[in-house]
Amino acid sequence: MPGLRFAHELATHSQKNPLVVVTRNSSEATHLVQDLRFLLQEEASKVWHLSAEDKNPYQQASPDPIARMERLSIFQKLLLDVPYRVLVITPEALCAKIPSADFLQNHLEFLSVKSVFPRDSITSKLALYGYTAVNQVEDPGTYSVRGSIVDFFWAGNSHPTRVDLFGDEIERLYTFDPSTQRKLNDLEDACFGLSREIILDEASQNLARVELRSLADELEYPTRALKEKLTDINHGIAFFGIESLLPAFHAKLGNVLDLIGSAQIWVENTRNCLEQIWLRTSDFESHYKTALVRGDLAFATPSFLHSAAEIKALLPETERDFEPPWQFGSTSELAQKIHRLHQDKISVLLPVQSLSGIHRYRELLEEHGIQVRQLPPASSLFAPFEFHPAIHAYTYVAKPEPPATSAWIESLHLAIIPEDSVFGSRAKRTVGKKGRFKTNLSDLEIGDAIVHIDHGIGQFQGLTRLHLHGIEQDYLLLLYANNDKLYLPAHRIAFVKPYSGAEGEKPKLDKLGGTGWQSKKKKVHEAVLAMAQDLLNLYAKRELVSRTPLKPPESAYYEFEALFPFETTPDQQKAIDEVLADLQKNKPMDRLICGDVGYGKTEVAMRAAMLSLLNHRQVAILAPTTILAQQHGITFRKRFEQTGARIEIISRFQTNQQINAILEATKMGQVDILIGTHRLLSSDVQFKDLGLVIVDEEQRFGIKDKEHIKRLRTHTDILTLSATPIPRTLQMGFFGLRDLSVIETPPVDRRAIRTSLIRFEDESIREAILRELQRGGQVYFVHNRVSSIEAKAEYLRNLVPEARIEVAHGQMNEHTLEDRMVRFMNHDFNVFVCTTIIETGIDVSSANTMLIDHADDFGLAQLYQLRGRIGRSKERAFAYLVIPGHEESLTPMAQKRLEILQRFSELGAGFRIAQHDLELRGAGDLLGKSQHGHVAAVGYDLYADLLREAIDGLKGSSNSSYVDPDVHFPVSAVLAESYIPDLHERMSTYQRLAVCLSEQEVWDIIGELEDRYGVSPDEVKNLAEMMLIKHLLRKLGFSGLDLSNTQAVISLGEKPNIEALNLASFVQANANQWSLSPKMKLTYRIEDPNRAIASIKSALRHLREALPTIWDTRV
Repeated sequence: MPGLRFAHELATHSQKNPLVVVTRNSSEATHLVQDLRFLLQEEASKVWHLSAEDKNPYQQASPDPIARMERLSIFQKLLLDVPYRVLVITPEALCAKIPSADFLQNHLEFLSVKSVFPRDSITSKLALYGYTAVNQVEDPGTYSVRGSIVDFFWAGNSHPTRVDLFGDEIERLYTFDPSTQRKLNDLEDACFGLSREIILDEASQNLARVELRSLADELEYPTRALKEKLTDINHGIAFFGIESLLPAFHAKLGNVLDLIGSAQIWVENTRNCLEQIWLRTSDFESHYKTALVRGDLAFATPSFLHSAAEIKALLPETERDFEPPWQFGSTSELAQKIHRLHQDKISVLLPVQSLSGIHRYRELLEEHGIQVRQLPPASSLFAPFEFHPAIHAYTYVAKPEPPATSAWIESLHLAIIPEDSVFGSRAKRTVGKKGRFKTNLSDLEIGDAIVHIDHGIGQFQGLTRLHLHGIEQDYLLLLYANNDKLYLPAHRIAFVKPYSGAEGEKPKLDKLGGTGWQSKKKKVHEAVLAMAQDLLNLYAKRELVSRTPLKPPESAYYEFEALFPFETTPDQQKAIDEVLADLQKNKPMDRLICGDVGYGKTEVAMRAAMLSLLNHRQVAILAPTTILAQQHGITFRKRFEQTGARIEIISRFQTNQQINAILEATKMGQVDILIGTHRLLSSDVQFKDLGLVIVDEEQRFGIKDKEHIKRLRTHTDILTLSATPIPRTLQMGFFGLRDLSVIETPPVDRRAIRTSLIRFEDESIREAILRELQRGGQVYFVHNRVSSIEAKAEYLRNLVPEARIEVAHGQMNEHTLEDRMVRFMNHDFNVFVCTTIIETGIDVSSANTMLIDHADDFGLAQLYQLRGRIGRSKERAFAYLVIPGHEESLTPMAQKRLEILQRFSELGAGFRIAQHDLELRGAGDLLGKSQHGHVAAVGYDLYADLLREAIDGLKGSSNSSYVDPDVHFPVSAVLAESYIPDLHERMSTYQRLAVCLSEQEVWDIIGELEDRYGVSPDEVKNLAEMMLIKHLLRKLGFSGLDLSNTQAVISLGEKPNIEALNLASFVQANANQWSLSPKMKLTYRIEDPNRAIASIKSALRHLREALPTIWDTRV
């Protein structure tokens, strides 16, 4: 393995000329790139990594689109002479045939400010080059159009680009942040390249028709199948797997070395490189033969790969020998090495991934007499390091990340030892987007139920534009009983909420002007008051309990922490810190850890368990199923194997004699961690000193078990883990009755699961299964009917004879079931036909395709939990929701469930799935058994508001009733459809403006709109001013304002935040501009009709500032 010393040599030589380095294999390439980026620090982005396609062209699967775009961007950046220091290439990437230099050069598009490039020409080029049209650009390979604005994200750039046109001329170019959509940096020039190797222009189509017909004749390929492919090509459709026909679209293919110009080529070991190419060629040829037997339309291997002989002619002959990097089995070994280096007057640098690494090194090394000093981030590692006799080692947070290997670099008088050399390979987590966790009116569709706070349940009919008194405004149109209509001004959108009641129940529309709604709302209000009191009583009992706090973490804890094979994400570390803080209080912990499947919740629980064990307290882990208990047993034993902790599992897989022995040992305090199902809640399970109970997936326990867990909460530390919390748990987290920690950061290199809805058809099922098997993976086929599961397995054996298929369900003999689970984990078979018994517990990283038969019969949380069994590795995972017949045959609720699951395919969707689960299933009494109750009467969102208000009131922190002033302007104040064409975006923006808590928030939103849509028209600016005035009125507690060009008439409302006498004194002192009528209408005289809005805004600010002594904090 080359190691850090070789990387330093490369980095030094690349200061003069760029280098192209060919490694022996992909693993060494990854490590070398990491080492180089560590050494080059601020120029880390100038280290490029070119890897091969993750699939061969005979697997009937499209390659990873992100990786494909990154490769293409490297090719085109080389032609653009974008500066780089080192290009690291694997042998597999080196031998791949790629589009020619001419083709790549001819498909780069350049844009510059003041140049003419019509909008439609830009978008047609983007579409031709393989970019996907979206509403909002967030990912590479996408583009969007909004009026004169075009956004696109070329993988060759670190940020997407926004093009602002005036007519056909480019007026502005700038980059923007894909998460906020806000402007970053102005540009004078920009460019974009290809998003895929195949473009379907006329020249390529003509060439492909000729080449494919010729190939089809040679292979005797069926005419009908060829015609289907050619029809798609003629229509510009890049069908699935079109990449396997790459040679048909290019008259000439080249090699990456054609693009590198004068860069110097370094090869680690030419012989090893050529061996890898030969293996790659053999693999392709084997798959090619299989493809021919299958009857595929396939080009021979030489069409895709250069031979080893061809590559050998391009490379220098080299064979380098490298010293193996240092590895340390323990911190004591590391300490001994540091002492020896110190005696030789060699400085030692310990780069870490995060501040927690610095803390860990100090705790562990100072016990061995090693003095560690923290440094600021280094800017250069190319100057000799000064030796200091009093300091044994230096540590600092390395950006972008520490090196992969260790080494002594003689020229620097420096030894560099990263964490991986001591604690094992620590996977680096990618940072993912955090999802919004809130109800959003932008999701409303026409026909959906909606709740108006004052008028009740209506039906949303859309956003409509009306002209009243010469003023144009937007209104939400709501339909009520007897076809009565309510037009609600869009700026008062805060008065309505989406209706989310009980699943399958369509709410009855209320009658406008009737008393039924107010009566219904009053009953719910009374019920939630009583419920809130019960909730607070339960949690007050816990506050009365006092216990001895756990001692803070010490060296043994940090040793355990250091063995975690991943770098904790900020969310995960925050959750760990919150749990440790809870355990060190004198009150029992009750915390919910909510995170997506596989996001690191178990590690948080393990840290809590370790601290409990170090304080001589036992730990119980409750799992809802035997399989999940077994999985936890395997995971915990592996993680705790160096601690000496005794971990036992009780389950149905054991004899009574074994269980009794474990229970006796637990009672005597000889078992540290006991894992099991609800069996742990039985009366015969006794602990000597139970300190912590970890509950996994609480929503899957029965009512009695939940009640038992609830009683434990008053005196025992409780840590609940859930990916989709039960509604009551989620609500209690919302309302501050339970402590809630959220982990939203995706795990190591995890990719979102692609979720598709398919009909039960032989071809679709076979294709989905074969796609996974051909990449060496495994498949779950979920069929939740025991009576027909064997018949379904037999059907699949006939459909996919290539597969090795086994069956599992809950009615099987325990030992047979366990054996099948273990055999699947061991890859003894590759298709697992099973019931939902695998919903929790099985963790097989190579199983990355799941077909869920009769998906319409499952609940949303259950579908989400099932889908979480796949996608637990770097491979892209595919979930197929299989439905019988046509989609139209589904019930509306089933269709809604499946749509939600498809929509939330992205990483970290669990929290939003839980929110939608609330909406679909309803969320009634928090303490009762029903999920319906009063929620159906008023909808979940209003019900939650009423409950929150009741809890706040009982806590003594009640705010005054929410005021949404009714404001009328003499000018139009709307979000024009010509400015924001998408209805959902307009709804979302109205909602965001309506709930702004400060003037700055309003202007931030307007700034964001201008970044995305261009300069805002007058009516949008007027809307912003209206929202600012509403904000001032709300602070004063006033209920409305009617503005004309000559005056502003203000309604004070029932509970203004200004005392009447003080207001009267203010009006009397400013009688030239203010007046107050007997009906408590406040009037302000406008002097300049052209500045009516600015005048009243200034006057309201003056009014608020002039009466500070009577201001209170109720709003």
